[in-house]
Amino acid sequence: MGIIAYEVNADLTTVTSYQVVDIVFIYIVIPTMLKMVLLLIRKKH
Repeated sequence: MGIIAYEVNADLTTVTSYQVVDIVFIYIVIPTMLKMVLLLIRKKH
């Protein structure tokens, strides 16, 4: 993605920071939310 941003003269810092936020969201927030949802489902049954 950084190469594409460089080729189209985009701001590399902005593109990189968006990618870091995406990775953090995928690896930290989604598993945590999934655990919470699964716990709620198990408590109902």
